Amino acid sequence: MFDIPHIEKLDQNFAKSAEDKLAKLAIPKGALGELGDLAVKLMTFSQSFTPNFTHRELFLCAADHGVAMNKVSQYPQISDKILSCASHRGAVINALCETHNCQLSLMDCGLINEPKPGSVKIHNRVIARGGTKDFSLVAAMSSEQCKEALENGISMARNSSAQLILLGEMGIGNTSSAAAMFAKNSNLSVEECVGAGTGLDPEGIKHKTKVIQQSLDRFSIENLSPAESAFEIIRQVGGFELATLVGICLGAAEQGKLILLDGFLSAVVAIMAKSFNPNVRDYMIASHLSHEQAHKKALKILDKTALLDLQMRLGEGSGAVLALPLIDSVCAILSQCMSLDEALNV
Repeated sequence: MFDIPHIEKLDQNFAKSAEDKLAKLAIPKGALGELGDLAVKLMTFSQSFTPNFTHRELFLCAADHGVAMNKVSQYPQISDKILSCASHRGAVINALCETHNCQLSLMDCGLINEPKPGSVKIHNRVIARGGTKDFSLVAAMSSEQCKEALENGISMARNSSAQLILLGEMGIGNTSSAAAMFAKNSNLSVEECVGAGTGLDPEGIKHKTKVIQQSLDRFSIENLSPAESAFEIIRQVGGFELATLVGICLGAAEQGKLILLDGFLSAVVAIMAKSFNPNVRDYMIASHLSHEQAHKKALKILDKTALLDLQMRLGEGSGAVLALPLIDSVCAILSQCMSLDEALNV
């Protein structure tokens, strides 16, 4: 195991004051709809009537998965090429981060091939250059590797000066890993958790389901505590990038930072982090609802409502970055909008 960070439960007492602040603005009651709910969440989180999250960092963690050898993805293991594209400012996530003023940190957590660096630095957090093992046959990683990945994530979050941490992942085969973790941890059938990933057809999804079921039948988590169970699930069927993101969640919450989830994979990461420390959930906001069928179930377990529903399945943290304008807009309203009394006396 590893030293699980201590996370304070978020003080919800400020929520009533936040609701009163919103009610006093020169805005008809309920007119902001779900933005009003977001405003209360942001004020409560920051314990301030004028929250500000202008300093934000997206950790885009990349790794390869041995299970990809079973053709569970439509693409070969070209994860290093995709990360190289981001390093050369040619990926969707580059355009989004530059448009919405978000620092992009690229993390190689264990790709098969070393990516070619460009103008955006690629940080070396490699656990094993060959990626994880084929978890349909053996454990994806050793206990030592799992511990190292979790601790890497905790350290990265602790060392970040950002107020807002965004989660991003990249790796061929990682939807299989996330579906396997989700099914085992939440006691759901594999069929409920598997989706198209990179665009599999019905036959491809059926094959992917079979491979994951074979993987889950290999090991048991009976009689383990929630934390021990989460560690064993990550070790058995996780990915180096996903384990790192679990650590980032725990480290960010420990430091009182707000965490903005991306799609299905980061929701599963959040659920695994919650198994280590339930208080981490208080520090999370769900950015969007993805095309993956199990994402809605994962958000329900987290008791989170997504800000956007764009039916995306790109990954990379793209949906999280697209939610930043909503957060910025709410913060601007709270800092600039007059109260009704002030408006009536203009």
